[in-house]
Amino acid sequence: MIDLCLNIFQLSDAEKDDVPDDVKKAAREMGRRAFQQRLREIQMSEYDHAVYMQYSEGVSRQVSALRVILDSVQAKAKERAWTRHQTTGDLDDLKLIEGRYEDFKLKYLLFIIFLFGG
Repeated sequence: MIDLCLNIFQLSDAEKDDVPDDVKKAAREMGRRAFQQRLREIQMSEYDHAVYMQYSEGVSRQVSALRVILDSVQAKAKERAWTRHQTTGDLDDLKLIEGRYEDFKLKYLLFIIFLFGG
């Protein structure tokens, strides 16, 4: 993804054909040197790169699908973040559950006292 706020111009095939061969050769050589430099930086040989590309091409569709899934999970997690001990806004689910449980315990205790105390 290139997003450097640069003006990018695409040449037509006719314009590309008009580029002199020595310029094309120099551009290819610059690209090859940059590629070799990057391989050295990540400590990868050309053979390792070829093997990596072979495996990468085989699973690229699945990787893309997995990225979409993970992005949606992250977006969903950020969509609703519960904050604890809040009195306004989104209610705290844990407090609702604790309240129902405390209510149940109190009723159960009163029932036991009523059974054995009465």
